[in-house]
Amino acid sequence: GSKDKTIRIWNTASGTCLKILRAYTRAVRCLQMLPSGRLTSGSYDRTIKVWSLKTGRCLATFAGHRGSVLCLKFDRDWDVLDEAAEDVDPRAPRKGFMVSGSSDCTVCVWDLYAHYTPGDDEPRITAEVRAVLHAHSGGVLDLRIDRQWIVSW
Repeated sequence: GSKDKTIRIWNTASGTCLKILRAYTRAVRCLQMLPSGRLTSGSYDRTIKVWSLKTGRCLATFAGHRGSVLCLKFDRDWDVLDEAAEDVDPRAPRKGFMVSGSSDCTVCVWDLYAHYTPGDDEPRITAEVRAVLHAHSGGVLDLRIDRQWIVSW
């Protein structure tokens, strides 16, 4: 992320910038890359965006905080098929969860969904705030999560 409201995707071998993602009205503050080829980012403009690394397209924008989004984490990549499961429809909807921390002193717990439609290369991504945790007296700077715990500071 950067103060110029962009995200740059670099080739580690050549050091060349492959893509510049633009869709924010204020500076980008945090991001997380997922094995499925998704990038999720948070901004001072109070939004979270999900991007396709392959196309550079913004797949979704979520708003749930009243302050800047300072951090975000996933329990796992919700859009990767479980190869051990039998008879899984690769176009079936998938569900996951994410947590985000903000300068508004809250942690939002999000349910995420990837919906596939015939003919589309990328799923439609939607999200709902499952819970808002109020426990901090200052901005939430970082998070760690697993299936059982959310730790914020």
